[in-house]
Amino acid sequence: MPSPTKQVSSIHFEDYDGKQFERLVLAYHLRIEEWRSLEWYGQVGSDLGRDIWGIRSDGSTVCIQCVNRRRLAEGKATQSIDKVLTAQKGKPDVFRFVSGCNVSAKIRDKIKAYANSKGICVCDVWSGPEFEERIRAHCESLLKRFVLGVEFPDTPNELKVFVKTPDTGFGLENRTAIYQELYSLWREFKNGLWFADLRNAAEVRIRDWLDHKGLYLDKKVREELRSCLNEVARFQGWKDRNEKEAADYQLRVIQISKNIEHAADLLK
Repeated sequence: MPSPTKQVSSIHFEDYDGKQFERLVLAYHLRIEEWRSLEWYGQVGSDLGRDIWGIRSDGSTVCIQCVNRRRLAEGKATQSIDKVLTAQKGKPDVFRFVSGCNVSAKIRDKIKAYANSKGICVCDVWSGPEFEERIRAHCESLLKRFVLGVEFPDTPNELKVFVKTPDTGFGLENRTAIYQELYSLWREFKNGLWFADLRNAAEVRIRDWLDHKGLYLDKKVREELRSCLNEVARFQGWKDRNEKEAADYQLRVIQISKNIEHAADLLK
């Protein structure tokens, strides 16, 4: 009997801000190639179209523009190319756009054609799904750290140490068990919402659990849990029997259960 197909959930890059996305792009490139230098201009704001500028070991130069928006606009892409060409470092050997969204073939071809017209021989355009597959192929552990909410360092030198260091903490393989523990505790909280004693006891257990294992969680899940728990103590819906507010809060608790499941699925 054939084994059931295992589905891999896509990474929602749009859930992360521009700087977080740039960190991941920088960390990826630090992992896959040897560089004489790899400078992160995006972290200081005025990047002149160069979020990341690298010099490879063979002396060739690479300009990387990170685009974590709903779409990669042709106009913004061509503006970035123009900015780079007028900057002090001049024309790179390779111009690369790394996007967190899908990119149509039409936009991709137009951007490449414009870069070629400006004398840039190699112009790569990576869509979000393509970037994700590259990470899965070459640095899976980096992707899992990103999804799990591990804080990436702020500077290229610190990131270089970070990406070269094996993940020797609790272990990515065991984090599914961590989410299972949390899921069981959260179900106790959800099932006891309408009963003060059960709700309060479950809240205490979850807070204690978070104190000991919270850092293993996806950052978004961790923040949702804390926000929800901080509000339950002063929530009046239980006392004044405001059914609408209580029902809305219950839906929020149910959604967090689904988010815990989703975060666990991303580990598989």
